[in-house]
Formats: sequence, structure tokens, C-alpha cells
Amino acid sequence: MGGSSLETTPDLRSTWFVNDESALAWVYKHVSSATFKSVAQSCRMSVRRWLFSFFPVLLGLFTVGVLAQDLVLVPPSSRASTHSTCANPPMDQCAFYANCLESRYQCGPDGYAIGYGQHYCQKFSDNRGMFDAQGQQWMISTMHCLQLALVGDAIDATPPASDCQALRDQAFASHAGCYISNGFCTLGVQVWTAVLEIVDIKTLFSSWGAFKSMIQTAGECAELYAYVVEKELF
Repeated sequence: MGGSSLETTPDLRSTWFVNDESALAWVYKHVSSATFKSVAQSCRMSVRRWLFSFFPVLLGLFTVGVLAQDLVLVPPSSRASTHSTCANPPMDQCAFYANCLESRYQCGPDGYAIGYGQHYCQKFSDNRGMFDAQGQQWMISTMHCLQLALVGDAIDATPPASDCQALRDQAFASHAGCYISNGFCTLGVQVWTAVLEIVDIKTLFSSWGAFKSMIQTAGECAELYAYVVEKELF
């Protein structure tokens, strides 16, 4: 017993932190390489399972971050949509004047875009109940025509109107044509009277002479011409 050559097994609980070399020697001696491989493989599998289970979470966080950034920044699609709306103003709406013309020319509350275009567009829209079905269709078509006449000023790189006065002149020049081409002459006395109650026609036609010439020469405008003469609008 006293001459035994058996090595004493270190008590790992008491020597692990006191004598690291002794503990490691014991591990290398008693733990087979197969066990090491098994443990390593088990660790790798655990890491893989963790990555596979957590990957969707990481992907979700990344997606949320991208979407949040898009919400903070102005998306190109939104800018394209605004440009598209200015290029083709929606029917029966008045936002074109503020969003497409005033935002570009900045002529203020007395400029054409806000003081005339949007003002009378909204006034006609608010009083549509004064018109019969034909009169309402004329109103909607004419409002759209007046806006289409100014699309170039809203979106062209070099717009036809170079300043506020030029924009005003160009816009008023389109009024008579839009009114007449959409059937103003055929609407009848009731609608004509309603229009006069909403706005003084001379206010909308700076080129009053052009409007007078149109209704004098257009064959279907004889009744309107007689009405205008009777009301002493000339």
C-alpha cells in the first residue's frame, strides 16, 4: 500500500481555481478525444440552432429599421405622385392651384393661383347646388379645363409664365375658351344667372373683348349674347 504508484486524482472542486495546471492535466488524461469532439459538435449545433431561431428576429428588426427610415425621409414615389397630379389635375378638385402653381410661383394671397384660381374654383364647388345637372357638368369640365391650361406652368422646367404677372395674364386668357368650349352658351338663363350670382363675369375675363368676340361669332351663343346685352354686361 505504501509503495503504490497510483496517481492521486486531484479534487477538482478544491483545486480547479488553485491549481489550473493540475486540473487540466487530469482532464486531458481522463477525457477522451471523442468526448471533446462530441462536446464541440454539440456546441456547434447549439450555436446553429440559436442562429436559425434568431435570424427571423434580426431580419424583422432590419426591415422595421428600413421602413422607419422611409417614413422619415420623403419617398421618391410621393414626389412622383405629386408631379403626376400636377401634370394631370384630378377632376372636380381645386388643390392644383395651391399645390402646383402657388408652391412654385409663390405669388401670395392676391396672386392668380390663390386669389383667383383657387378662390373661384372653391366658390363654384361650394355653390354647385345652384346648378342643374347640365350646369354641374359644365362647372366640373370648365374647372378642369382652366387647370389643364396651366399644367405647363406647374411642371415644365422652363414654364411659359416667367413671373406672377405673366401667369395671371396667361390664366385669364384661357378663361373664355374654357367657358365657351364646354358649353356655356347652351346652359340657359337659369345657369347664367347662377354664375352671375357667384361671380362677376368681368372679374373672370380680363380679356373681356375676347369673350365678347367669341359669343358674337359662335353660332350657338346667340341666346347668350342677347342675355349679356340685356343685362348690360358689355
